Amino acid sequence: MDFRCRSKIHRLHNIERTNAMPEPLLPPWRRFPRVHNTWLSMIQRCTNPKNTAYRNYGARGITVCARWRNSFEAFLADMGDRPEGKTLDRINNDGNYEPGNCRWATKKQQCRNSRKNRVVTVGTQTGCLSELAELFGQPQNRARKRLNAGWTPEQAFKEPRTARISTWGDWESFP
Repeated sequence: MDFRCRSKIHRLHNIERTNAMPEPLLPPWRRFPRVHNTWLSMIQRCTNPKNTAYRNYGARGITVCARWRNSFEAFLADMGDRPEGKTLDRINNDGNYEPGNCRWATKKQQCRNSRKNRVVTVGTQTGCLSELAELFGQPQNRARKRLNAGWTPEQAFKEPRTARISTWGDWESFP
């Protein structure tokens, strides 16, 4: 911005001459630097083969919708400012970065929404192993060991701590 233009802005808004521009006149990427960094990182991991995260995103076919890829303002309008303690998360891990598939999520939500998680169904409840372990009050490690030993999900999460399967397949309880 040249001096004449800057002086005109200052006169129009009756602003004292300083090096800092008033907040409303700053470009969006300057007003929302954390969101802008998130936007740049999202594009890099999906489009740049030299990015260390590319193998988990772009190489898997994950893309950024054209609206977001071409405009930070569009991304900001759809997602809003990033809440404290949250980062960008795709609801469907195999889906693209697009308005209906993204949210600001906590670390716990993101950990439970990973493609490496073991998804289990107990009755009508479906979720990752850690989520169901918390729901049923069962230690995650115990539930995992039981599932790995061939227990059904219902048995693994609902049976008491002392329950075990005998080598003959009959249910027994420890004294």
